[in-house]
Amino acid sequence: MNDTILGMVWLVGAGPGDPGLMTVRGAELLRGADVIVHDSLIGYGIMEYFRRDAGLIYVGKRAGNHSAEQREIEEILTREASAGKRVVRLKGGDPFLFGRGGEEMIALAGRGIRCEVVPGVSSAIAVPSLAGIPITHRGVSSGAYITTAHRASGCDGLDYARLAGLKDTIVLLMSSGEISEISKRLMEAGMNPDTPAAIISGGTTAEQRETVAGLRDLAAKADGGVCVSPAVIVVGKAVAVREAINRRTSPPLKGRRVWLTMAERGDGQNHRLPSLLRDAGAEVIRVPCVETRPRDVPLKSHDLGGFDWFVFSSRAGVENFFRQMRRNGVDIRTTAGVKIAAVGPATRDALEERGLVVDFVPSIHDGEHTAEGIIEMGAARVLLLRCFRSPCSWKGILAAHGIDVEEIGLYETAERHSPVLEHCAPGDIVVFASASAVKVFRRHFKGCAEGITAVCIGKPSALAAGEAGFEDILTAPRASDDALFETIIGGVA
Repeated sequence: MNDTILGMVWLVGAGPGDPGLMTVRGAELLRGADVIVHDSLIGYGIMEYFRRDAGLIYVGKRAGNHSAEQREIEEILTREASAGKRVVRLKGGDPFLFGRGGEEMIALAGRGIRCEVVPGVSSAIAVPSLAGIPITHRGVSSGAYITTAHRASGCDGLDYARLAGLKDTIVLLMSSGEISEISKRLMEAGMNPDTPAAIISGGTTAEQRETVAGLRDLAAKADGGVCVSPAVIVVGKAVAVREAINRRTSPPLKGRRVWLTMAERGDGQNHRLPSLLRDAGAEVIRVPCVETRPRDVPLKSHDLGGFDWFVFSSRAGVENFFRQMRRNGVDIRTTAGVKIAAVGPATRDALEERGLVVDFVPSIHDGEHTAEGIIEMGAARVLLLRCFRSPCSWKGILAAHGIDVEEIGLYETAERHSPVLEHCAPGDIVVFASASAVKVFRRHFKGCAEGITAVCIGKPSALAAGEAGFEDILTAPRASDDALFETIIGGVA
């Protein structure tokens, strides 16, 4: 985002809930926003796009529970933009589809505040689609009528006679509490009681539930399925197309929610794991519990001399090693002849990307097996390049075999907390890459760990998960995205 654009508001549609359905432009604006004024109907995973130091102002509005009046919201937007801040007004779905976005833009324009809209994927289309219902379909429905039974005071109610005469699909938002009345009035207006209908709650998330029935039976069947808001009601022959579309094997992780506690890679590249999980049907929420911070280490050529092994414990260590080499003017050729060990494949890849061939990676990716491997290969003097002040049992293993061991703490870790952790619930899956991430997660998650599956990289993480109260613990055999994915599929699907 252009830093010269200050004192401006962007009305951004967050989409229907799944962070993967957020627009690229919307995510870009969230990453650069000074202030985010957000509703309740945004997916938990959307918060991965928030800038860490952004001010968050909650103005959620749900039926019967309004935390902020519309005029108050407009005052907040005006105040923050007038202070020269970049403000994102984040709305569920699309800002202009029952989102009162037009009202906010008019109010801001009247006060001289610059404002732009960024459309979002509407739940009126996305939610039926992901339930297998095309709201238009050749030979069945040539159009769709989108409306809501939730009307502002003083507005006319739904024209049931007109709706009952439509041959197109009817989509109703914010109307789950009126489903009995809607069904009754449509039938009274002449709609066939056997007209296919559906109600989809929690659309695009792991909580998505679908109830399909004839119009006369929809309300009763939905109550039996514990229908909760937000929900989308669809009425029309297009609903029947769902049966043909849904004749496919359900993805193995459909209805499962996975929390990833690891941060994005320091080189800006994302892990593959989120994509693998989403392809398997899971809802993925990124909640980094630990972040790495590089340390300024005065590396000199003589600090690196005399060692026969360098051992790197992480990609972050590799990145800061080369950063400090450049900063201190150290020539990599001064380390010629040194053998290199990497604890896991991600660390190995980071080294090989920089032109260094790795001599050893243990089959089990932890410090103890790394130490055992280089002992067998005849190490004499070892330099550990790792996290500052992090526990290191394998240093003692090396020393016990008469090996001269030194270490340089190239980076340190810091705790991160996400406010959405409180929504983790039984049936969910949490992925941990380190014992420290387990401890941070447990410190901030106030609920019971019973019923939540912990998927861990390495023995230390698994032990920490057990101490934290997790009973269902799976340990990946290797520190890679593929191994984690296979562990999740094999253990819970």
